[in-house]
Amino acid sequence: MVDQKIEMTESQLNEIVRTAVSEALKEKNGTVLTASNLFNDIKFLKKGDIEPINSKYPDVLRLLGSSGRDEIFSNTTFLIGFEPQYYNIGGTDIHNNIRKLVLNVFGKTQNTQLTRDEYDMARKLYVELVEWFRTAYDFRLSKLSKDEEENE
Repeated sequence: MVDQKIEMTESQLNEIVRTAVSEALKEKNGTVLTASNLFNDIKFLKKGDIEPINSKYPDVLRLLGSSGRDEIFSNTTFLIGFEPQYYNIGGTDIHNNIRKLVLNVFGKTQNTQLTRDEYDMARKLYVELVEWFRTAYDFRLSKLSKDEEENE
């Protein structure tokens, strides 16, 4: 076989390389990881992550004034009219806080600042921090539950 000389523009070459790299990454990961989807498949989901923990402590949820099982409650209240309302934190708040902490480990503030080589470690750290958060939240509710039992 004789090598033939092929002429193409730089943009054509860039497109061929981009397509080849994209396909190689898809084969490796099943999907191409980008800065915008880096944590999507492992994202902290309020209902899926919190509901099983809250369900274990119905007495605490009564104490905190709500039957909602998919929110993280504080025992600090503020008044709306004459009804006390409890502060709550949503899943998006938790996701963003964990994501920012992961990025800070790399000395960065945005997903786009991570290099592709840092993606796997960032995802691993994110999963570990979500698991730590669940464990700490479960511990907090168990402590509140025990304190409530002692006060009865």
